[in-house]
Amino acid sequence: FQMIKQGVREIFDNISLSVISFLENHIGISDVEFIERQGVAEVTITKWEEENTPFKLPDDFKAFLQISDGLSLNWKIKKNDMVFNLG
Repeated sequence: FQMIKQGVREIFDNISLSVISFLENHIGISDVEFIERQGVAEVTITKWEEENTPFKLPDDFKAFLQISDGLSLNWKIKKNDMVFNLG
Protein backbone atom coordinates (compact mmCIF):
# COMPACT_ATOMS: atom_id res chain seq x y z
CA PHE A 1 0.00 0.00 0.00
CA GLN A 2 1.55 3.27 -1.14
CA MET A 3 0.29 6.55 0.25
CA ILE A 4 0.00 9.43 -2.20
CA LYS A 5 0.70 12.88 -0.80
CA GLN A 6 -1.70 15.53 -2.05
CA GLY A 7 -1.24 19.27 -1.87
CA VAL A 8 -3.82 21.60 -0.39
CA ARG A 9 -4.98 22.59 -3.88
CA GLU A 10 -5.70 18.98 -4.84
CA ILE A 11 -7.44 18.26 -1.53
CA PHE A 12 -9.61 21.39 -1.88
CA ASP A 13 -10.47 20.50 -5.48
CA ASN A 14 -11.49 17.00 -4.38
CA ILE A 15 -13.71 18.09 -1.49
CA SER A 16 -15.28 21.01 -3.39
CA LEU A 17 -16.64 18.88 -6.23
CA SER A 18 -13.74 19.97 -8.49
CA VAL A 19 -14.62 23.66 -8.42
CA ILE A 20 -11.06 24.70 -9.32
CA SER A 21 -10.97 22.40 -12.33
CA PHE A 22 -14.43 23.58 -13.37
CA LEU A 23 -13.37 27.23 -13.23
CA GLU A 24 -10.12 26.58 -15.08
CA ASN A 25 -11.97 24.83 -17.92
CA HIS A 26 -14.97 27.16 -18.21
CA ILE A 27 -14.98 29.23 -21.41
CA GLY A 28 -16.12 32.48 -19.74
CA ILE A 29 -13.62 32.34 -16.88
CA SER A 30 -9.94 33.29 -16.86
CA ASP A 31 -7.04 33.91 -14.51
CA VAL A 32 -7.99 31.33 -11.89
CA GLU A 33 -5.65 31.87 -8.95
CA PHE A 34 -5.40 29.53 -5.97
CA ILE A 35 -3.34 30.88 -3.08
CA GLU A 36 -2.58 28.68 -0.10
CA ARG A 37 -1.82 30.49 3.14
CA GLN A 38 0.97 28.96 5.18
CA GLY A 39 0.29 27.73 8.68
CA VAL A 40 0.60 30.04 11.66
CA ALA A 41 3.04 29.71 14.53
CA GLU A 42 1.84 28.37 17.87
CA VAL A 43 2.73 31.72 19.46
CA THR A 44 0.24 33.44 17.13
CA ILE A 45 -2.53 31.10 18.27
CA THR A 46 -1.61 31.63 21.92
CA LYS A 47 -1.66 35.40 21.41
CA TRP A 48 -5.12 35.18 19.81
CA GLU A 49 -6.43 33.15 22.75
CA GLU A 50 -4.96 35.64 25.23
CA GLU A 51 -6.57 38.56 23.40
CA ASN A 52 -9.92 36.75 23.20
CA THR A 53 -10.15 35.34 26.73
CA PRO A 54 -12.13 33.37 27.84
CA PHE A 55 -12.43 31.80 24.38
CA LYS A 56 -10.09 28.92 23.47
CA LEU A 57 -9.70 27.23 20.12
CA PRO A 58 -10.20 23.45 20.01
CA ASP A 59 -6.94 21.48 19.82
CA ASP A 60 -7.80 19.96 16.43
CA PHE A 61 -8.45 23.42 14.95
CA LYS A 62 -5.16 24.72 16.39
CA ALA A 63 -3.37 21.78 14.75
CA PHE A 64 -5.09 22.59 11.44
CA LEU A 65 -4.10 26.28 11.65
CA GLN A 66 -0.48 25.27 12.12
CA ILE A 67 -0.68 23.39 8.80
CA SER A 68 -2.75 25.90 6.81
CA ASP A 69 -4.24 29.31 7.54
CA GLY A 70 -6.82 28.97 4.80
CA LEU A 71 -6.79 29.76 1.11
CA SER A 72 -7.86 32.30 -1.44
CA LEU A 73 -9.52 31.42 -4.74
CA ASN A 74 -9.91 34.22 -7.27
CA TRP A 75 -10.96 34.33 -10.92
CA LYS A 76 -12.21 36.69 -13.61
CA ILE A 77 -15.27 36.43 -15.81
CA LYS A 78 -15.81 38.00 -19.19
CA LYS A 79 -19.25 39.26 -20.14
CA ASN A 80 -20.12 41.56 -23.02
CA ASP A 81 -16.43 42.36 -23.61
CA MET A 82 -16.01 43.43 -19.99
CA VAL A 83 -13.88 41.61 -17.41
CA PHE A 84 -14.93 41.32 -13.76
CA ASN A 85 -12.88 40.06 -10.80
CA LEU A 86 -14.62 37.41 -8.71
CA GLY A 87 -13.72 34.95 -6.03
